[in-house]
Amino acid sequence: MSLEESVKDLKNALSILTDRLSSIEDKIKDDGSGEDDLTKKLKDMEKLIKRNTKYADLLDVECNMPNMRGRLPPKFTTADLPKFKGTEHPAHHLRSFVQAMALKEVDASVFPAIFPSTLEDVARSWFFSLDPTRVSNWEDIKKEFLTQYSSNADLLITRRDLEVTKQTEKEGFTDFLARWRNKAAKMIERPPEAEQVDIFVKNLREPYKSHLRYAGIESFARLNKIGIQIEDDVVESTAKNQTKVCFKDKKNFASTSKGGDIVNTVEQKPRREFTDLGMSLSRALDRLIKEGYIKPIGPTPDPANKSPKWRENEYCKYHRGKGHDTDYCFTLRNAIQNLIDNRTIPLPKAARKPNNNKNPLGDVKPSHR
Repeated sequence: MSLEESVKDLKNALSILTDRLSSIEDKIKDDGSGEDDLTKKLKDMEKLIKRNTKYADLLDVECNMPNMRGRLPPKFTTADLPKFKGTEHPAHHLRSFVQAMALKEVDASVFPAIFPSTLEDVARSWFFSLDPTRVSNWEDIKKEFLTQYSSNADLLITRRDLEVTKQTEKEGFTDFLARWRNKAAKMIERPPEAEQVDIFVKNLREPYKSHLRYAGIESFARLNKIGIQIEDDVVESTAKNQTKVCFKDKKNFASTSKGGDIVNTVEQKPRREFTDLGMSLSRALDRLIKEGYIKPIGPTPDPANKSPKWRENEYCKYHRGKGHDTDYCFTLRNAIQNLIDNRTIPLPKAARKPNNNKNPLGDVKPSHR
């Protein structure tokens, strides 16, 4: 006798025994002649039967698993198959699954065994709760799946969804743009790009909205570039305002002795003034390196936690790393100013008329940035 037949017989026997025990228990209750001890034993036996029934069900599931040996291509894996979380369009998921199977050259006969591995969370729980007879072949699985998640097809993103997706109070420009475009990508028929940009700008908060609304922007590439610049200014302005408030509180504070004499006050450190070099920082760096006055630092690796001002596509020759352009390197500007303040190099031509034979920065005409 095969394992499958044995499991079937065991389940039938347990079912019959459970029915008989229930009948005996009902008869004892009706007659009123049963003893508590006997009733307890019957209940214990019933619990034991139920546990064995669950075990038999597990064996039954194992017996019904198809033999996959020799039916899958070498190095086959389900890790890269499309996943369904319960909110996507069911027909789209089925199409993605079939296309993936075709690319992997998997025979359709094993689709029923592989398909559950593409379901996640609630969707997987739903599938395994079905009676195996309802999903015994691929056609039945498709029918059940499409029926269960048919309502998802009515939840597609519309133009109205884009129009009511607003930037939240604490949401930055880049975060909102990513969220809005992710929603727009789910539309079947999207408006033209210029029209999408117009909808997006109307949903921005200030100061982004007032700066971008009349800029005549028609592409997301340009919108993103300008929006990031505004976002950087907002971050910098917020930081400066917080510093001013903090300093104002400290400036107004003074510790006093018992006699009322002022003991200590906090004064603001004067902001450093930088000498006009008459050229870009990158050109000044090249000249100073050539003359041996300065050496690049680094190489500087990418930071683990990148600030909003960190730029992937900009490179600093002084730091020898990404994140900002050489011409906007604050560290380099301070290093050159130190050379000037220490009189290691004379004042550049833009600051005073120098001796060109001695000044490495003096023979270059000022550049306008």
